[in-house]
Amino acid sequence: LTGMLLTFRSSLRPSPVAVPQEHIGKPPIDRFEIISRAEQRGGHRAARVYFSQSPKKPHRIVLSDEAKTSLFLTPSGIFIASRDGRSRGIVGALFDLHTGAIMGRAGELLVAVLGLALVVSSISGLLIWPYMVRQKRQKPKR
Repeated sequence: LTGMLLTFRSSLRPSPVAVPQEHIGKPPIDRFEIISRAEQRGGHRAARVYFSQSPKKPHRIVLSDEAKTSLFLTPSGIFIASRDGRSRGIVGALFDLHTGAIMGRAGELLVAVLGLALVVSSISGLLIWPYMVRQKRQKPKR
């Protein structure tokens, strides 16, 4: 069920952050300066950086704080918004449940074993199905 819901994750995500219209025409600044401004604003070092190729989409800098805060800056270096990484919403919770990460390493191993058992039982069922059909046809009716 969680896998089926994750298929439609794009409709469950929060709306994307967009560069306001008044900042679209401004000239972009150096990417190292973007990272520096984000680190100064957030007070932590950048852990991951996602640069935008479009002037309408902001750069996203994920900080190395406990919350994994994402800061969004325009290509011209103006801060737009921030999002707390801990509040990943329903998609994050479904992903953790689907992968077993909600229970740590033991949960991930449990999900892996259950997945393997599902695959093995499906394949073995397909392999013995012709034998069972043949047995049913040969059985005399009472």
